[in-house]
Amino acid sequence: MIKSRFLLIILWAFSIGIFVTVIFNVPLAAQIKRTPLAGNAIIPNEDYNAWLKVQMDSSIADKDKVACTVNTFFNVKYKSWVKLELLDFGFLFDMSDEAAREDYAYERGFYHVMLTAWRDDPITALKSYKYEPKFYQLSITNSEARAKIHPIAILIHKNRKVPDGNTPWTDHDFILVHKNNLWLIKRVTCDDPLHNIYPHGSDFNRIAMEVRKCNQEVEKQQEAEEAKLMKDPRAKQELIRRKNSRKKGLSQRNVDQGWRNYAYGLAANYALLYSSNNTGDGSYNHKFLAYTSDCANFVSQCLWFGFGGIDDSIYINTHALPMINDGVNGRTWWADCDSTGVWNGQYPWINVYQFLSMLYYNYDHNKIGPQGFVGLLYQTQVGEVVSSKVSSHVMIVNGIIDYDSDGKTDFNEIFICAHTQNRQNVQLSTIFPTYSYCVYVYIYGFVSP
Repeated sequence: MIKSRFLLIILWAFSIGIFVTVIFNVPLAAQIKRTPLAGNAIIPNEDYNAWLKVQMDSSIADKDKVACTVNTFFNVKYKSWVKLELLDFGFLFDMSDEAAREDYAYERGFYHVMLTAWRDDPITALKSYKYEPKFYQLSITNSEARAKIHPIAILIHKNRKVPDGNTPWTDHDFILVHKNNLWLIKRVTCDDPLHNIYPHGSDFNRIAMEVRKCNQEVEKQQEAEEAKLMKDPRAKQELIRRKNSRKKGLSQRNVDQGWRNYAYGLAANYALLYSSNNTGDGSYNHKFLAYTSDCANFVSQCLWFGFGGIDDSIYINTHALPMINDGVNGRTWWADCDSTGVWNGQYPWINVYQFLSMLYYNYDHNKIGPQGFVGLLYQTQVGEVVSSKVSSHVMIVNGIIDYDSDGKTDFNEIFICAHTQNRQNVQLSTIFPTYSYCVYVYIYGFVSP
């Protein structure tokens, strides 16, 4: 009888323990999505020893040790790119913290996917890099530190035809903690289109395999997309025109019939003039109002200039053509330096979805204003628009280099400019792992009122 009561008590206590464990662990499990480790990573002993030496040196200030941890995080990534093998940066994270372990697994998986894409693309192979980071914040409070950084680097490619490029990575935000005399990463976040493609918990091993398969099937997908476009008479005519001429001067529309031609080169030059790889709006055109999310505003400005917009405050603030003011019977498309331009509920100038919808609608119905349609990768031209399929973001093509001299635009031959996150003359294939993550928007023309 005593043994039976004792067993019941043990079972009751064990059940309560399981109940408490389950109940109290559910919120934690729900908050942290566990990303499985991807790829086979190699410990970079040289980088680890150099980092550890700095951390253990009592003569070095804590701020310098924090900067060392953050810089090592990026240096290991850049060296992985040079070697085209995954170097492990897990020693930089506080592995006793579940959220830190998750951020490490996520960053590792994310980079594994990009390395997989770059191995298949010899144009993006690096010979070396020059790392010149820019810290926007580095502060320490007790045993915790905060660092905001743009990991700027000049990329030197193995292929001599590829000009020295700019880093594809944008601003990162770090929280670090001081443990056992080491400054370790507790959290790392980055808000850019590529990071936004993949949520935490993604199976990056599977994604890497899909990226490789997609890269191998590019030609088939392009042929299918071309067959679909050839059913549209105007798109068919445009494709034939592009095949017969690779000139990137003007869109060949009949001006006498109310069209404005699009100067591809002028739009690209505007993009280069008013963009940079740094955070903030220091390089923006301040004749226009800037926004926290400024990508559509920037691309609209580039198209406006390509359609003959005059970069002068008087012309801009009076909404002169090619802006389309509220008085025109049709969809509006205008901006100025005044905050009142949010603009009676009209957002095609500044909102990605409405901007693209305007281009497509105007083309489909031959309406007043700028017109565009979804085209093909291999006939994309300078001055045209690239949008992300998986996040609300648009960029403009500022350059195309035909590395293989085949008369077609390949994914690794496109260079873009963008705002928020800011990028200037960055190779598109260093931002996205495969061409299928993007939509290539042809600028067809502009119908005047």
